[in-house]
Amino acid sequence: MTLMNIRLIVSASALALWAAMLAMPAAAQEVDAEQAQATDDTTSTDFQLPRRLRDSMTVDPDADWVPTLANRDRSAELERKIVFGNRALEAGQLTTPAHDNALLFFSMALEIDPEDERALAGIREIAAELLRQAGEAVEAGDRDLTLDLLSQAEELEADPAAVAELRSQLARKDELTGLLAKARSQIDQDQLTAPEGDNALETLQTVLAREPGNEVAAAAMAEIEAKLIQRTTVQLDAGNYSQALASLDTAGMVFGESQAVNQIRLQVLSERQARWDDTVSDVNDAIEANRLDEAEAGISMLRESGYDGSIAMLSSRLHEMRLLNSYQPGDVLVDMLRAGDPALPMVVVGQGSFTMGSPSDETGRRNAEGPLQIITFSRPFAVSQTEITVGEFRRFVEATGYVTDAEKAGESRIYEVRDGQLVSASGVDWRKDFNGDDARDELPV
Repeated sequence: MTLMNIRLIVSASALALWAAMLAMPAAAQEVDAEQAQATDDTTSTDFQLPRRLRDSMTVDPDADWVPTLANRDRSAELERKIVFGNRALEAGQLTTPAHDNALLFFSMALEIDPEDERALAGIREIAAELLRQAGEAVEAGDRDLTLDLLSQAEELEADPAAVAELRSQLARKDELTGLLAKARSQIDQDQLTAPEGDNALETLQTVLAREPGNEVAAAAMAEIEAKLIQRTTVQLDAGNYSQALASLDTAGMVFGESQAVNQIRLQVLSERQARWDDTVSDVNDAIEANRLDEAEAGISMLRESGYDGSIAMLSSRLHEMRLLNSYQPGDVLVDMLRAGDPALPMVVVGQGSFTMGSPSDETGRRNAEGPLQIITFSRPFAVSQTEITVGEFRRFVEATGYVTDAEKAGESRIYEVRDGQLVSASGVDWRKDFNGDDARDELPV
């Protein structure tokens, strides 16, 4: 068979195959072509065969020439790479999947034409999108993804200033992450507001100063407030009112006087006052019963709890009682007045009991003298060695301006000699004697 016949047979076969391919649906041809271009398998027979068949139809049968892939239309190929690159870019397939992404297609386009502005612009757009995604990753706190995206963007010669800014943001984010972890550890160890320089409150304030809207820090601050209020409740139950109020003061300074803080503060103040009132009453009872150690312990508790009432008066009573206990019944003592003058002599009456009244069969007994009853002094006391005279009482009134109850009421009860009864009488006070006349200074009040 001659060379001419071989060429005619090949041409006829090629023609038949080409006709069969032309008979395929147009959509199928397009899909086959797109798949071949998407994978860029330049050695695939699926891609070469149709082109070689088309080439064979235009070949001069007499020419000594065999069609190859190198003779493809480079302009058409470039257009296809640009189309596929833009399509992948719109789909968000920047660098993946491996055989169908925008970077791959634009890079292949640049292999055909290194100066193609569309391909260069596409790669710049990929780099910009990678930077945008890196920014989102920074905000989301995904450190590994941020570094991967920045690395890809740098390979594409992304804006160095933008890359540097994102790396700086990542470094700040890393620092905030470390501070938040430190604050969490401090909260778990109950280092809420102390010690100074190593507590959760200061750590979180640093975070919020650098990033005011940090939600994690804000939530942790709310947790601290709740824990401070809870701590206050525990301190209140233990009777540590000063500590409870200090915790509330800290919460108020940091978080403001919220309703929760104000409510627990009122509870602390109310319970503290009730506790103070009970303790003052207990101290007075203890002094009256001569339980002086108990009274002293109560006074110490009041002082330590910040009581601002009559501690001085209670302490004075306690001191007087200890002083009286140092005397024997019948001892005479003389106190010094504030002005430096001696007070009236006082006689110590010891602790004990006596029977008050007179027996019913006593001769001359009056009804007011009974019934008999036992009077007990639970503690010693001192009384004036003599009655207070009218003159002495007058000097006291003139020095102090004291007004007696009888003067305020305008009347007083006096002893009626005729029937031995106490009766009310108007206009009678310490200045009058039992007859209603002006009392002499040497008479008892």
